[in-house]
Amino acid sequence: MSARSCVGFLGVACVVLSGCLQAERFSVIRYDQQRDTYHHLRVFYNVRSGGKNEASRDRDYKWLAEIWEQRESLLLVSPVSLRILGDSEDQWLQTARHEYRTVNLGESGGATVGTTEADLDAFRTRPGRFFISHEEALCYYHQTEIPGAAIDLLLKQKQGELRREIQAAAAEEQTRRLNGNAERLSWDYVRRGLRAMIREEEWEEEPPALPPISLFDDESLRRLIRDAERGDMSLARNQGTLTLKFTLSPRDADELLKTIRQVQTDIRATSTRMVQLEPWAKKLARLLQAQQNQGKVTLSFDALELFNGDAVQQAAFNAQQIERSMDAVEEARRRNLPIDTNLTMESILDEFLQGTLK
Repeated sequence: MSARSCVGFLGVACVVLSGCLQAERFSVIRYDQQRDTYHHLRVFYNVRSGGKNEASRDRDYKWLAEIWEQRESLLLVSPVSLRILGDSEDQWLQTARHEYRTVNLGESGGATVGTTEADLDAFRTRPGRFFISHEEALCYYHQTEIPGAAIDLLLKQKQGELRREIQAAAAEEQTRRLNGNAERLSWDYVRRGLRAMIREEEWEEEPPALPPISLFDDESLRRLIRDAERGDMSLARNQGTLTLKFTLSPRDADELLKTIRQVQTDIRATSTRMVQLEPWAKKLARLLQAQQNQGKVTLSFDALELFNGDAVQQAAFNAQQIERSMDAVEEARRRNLPIDTNLTMESILDEFLQGTLK
């Protein structure tokens, strides 16, 4: 294969779908360096209704049929893990070249239309098929090809949002201090709390009712506001690597890096025992590269490698979910939704990694 392929496993997650159609999901991504294109595969498994009565279950499966009919417009939009940066939903139903509605299996996203500078017509959707797992549960897979240029525009949009949010938070903190409230979070307090969480130890200190940005000293607040105003605070991509740059006071920059290194050390020492942290959080702590020079902080990580792992082994099943999903199989058939009985999760992943999945 002439193009380099990077594969990232984007964490198993439960999608609680307000309807209440439910499913678990995982994503796998290939990156084609030659074409600067991301190939995003998402598998929904244990698809089932969470409805408590026949009427609500009927609504759920009607919505499943509607999603199937709209699958040509369904886009997966976050191969570089924009959700880590705060996006609540990364599945879009395209409504125009630069417009979309967020959507999941349980709700249409309502009438609110989002806009983006990215050309959504440049995305290539590859609708998938329903299939049945080894446990007889209903599953569905979906693919989207996303040009790197579109990701750059999405990151530019997110960068603008981050600048505005941080500038507003820093200005609000300055006002709080000018009004005589000088109490601040301490870096030592934060490190003690993080260590207790990672080690799953009892921690009896009362958390102060202070915003996280109160960690930073006055010089850091001034620098954050200045960076936001000048556009010096940046979020950028190099293939699968995300890099965030901003400026703090030299003291706060040292404290931030000290905190990151402590977290990384603690996670390496206890990762096999931790259950409170999500797998992606543990991996992010190991992958994160942090450096600073006179307060100029650079944080970067390989987003494509962030959740790598065996997707099939990570897929979680339980008896109640499977039983409900077996009912979903019958409902899908009753509504004439096509199910490919020759597919398996393993075959889907193998074909996707080889670039032959249709």
